[in-house]
Amino acid sequence: CNPRCARAQKSLAFLAMEQGRYDDAILLCREAISADPSYEQAYIELAGALQLAGRHDEALKALQQAVALNPRNLEYLLRAISLLRDAGLLEEALPGLEWAAAICEEPAVRLALGECYLDLDRNREAMDAFNAVLRTRPRDLRALDLLQTAYLKEGEIAQALRIACRLAIVCPQDPMNFFRKGVLFQQMGDLRQAIESFQRVVEIAAESDTDLAARARTAVDLLDGLQLRQMITLATDDPVFRARMRRDPIEAAAARGFHLSDSGLSALQQVEMDELPSLQVAWVRRNYH
Repeated sequence: CNPRCARAQKSLAFLAMEQGRYDDAILLCREAISADPSYEQAYIELAGALQLAGRHDEALKALQQAVALNPRNLEYLLRAISLLRDAGLLEEALPGLEWAAAICEEPAVRLALGECYLDLDRNREAMDAFNAVLRTRPRDLRALDLLQTAYLKEGEIAQALRIACRLAIVCPQDPMNFFRKGVLFQQMGDLRQAIESFQRVVEIAAESDTDLAARARTAVDLLDGLQLRQMITLATDDPVFRARMRRDPIEAAAARGFHLSDSGLSALQQVEMDELPSLQVAWVRRNYH
């Protein structure tokens, strides 16, 4: 009835895309734009077809034309910025995100802005963006995860650990939250909390994520081994501590601030206290190289 109906052409383009005929979809979108250059949905459909066809630069230009027609439609803007970020053009994406965040409190905009700051190593500004999201959505997992990354990039281990603990509370069934806690506790020198966190990972991920569970077990074994070597060295040099170790090794270890896993405690009880000097020499020789 109307060969130049832009809406019909755009709808035909959508159906062509659904069938995987991307070149046909692109031609139909261009016909729709030719029929009505102010029809912004045609540009969006064109951008989608171009993106699916792998023509990302042209897709970005189509999105930018849609933004020019309706600059307050944040969906268009965010799609355009996503393409810029995917292309590595972070500096070009940032002004649009800053403008969008200034006029809109939408969490998705703030998160995208924070991620852009993070990619540009503007970590303090990224923290501000993520905290702005968390003020209205305190359990937003994405914001918490990105905020933790920003703290780590700034070397603020204590703050990153605070976020890791918060994530473990919000999402207690995710073993990665506890693994990160373990790593951060280890970096802070709190071996007791580190071992407990790694053991929690083993409990949760024993069947669901065997690789992560194995990494957690290895971490526990390393921490146990480190502490056992420290105890052997200490007992060799300190006769009082050695006497306490002979009487009750578990109590003596706890009194000096050591914390072992169950397997570590089992290994400790098998140490022959009367042979500590020779054990120390053997350990030094074995690890010399």
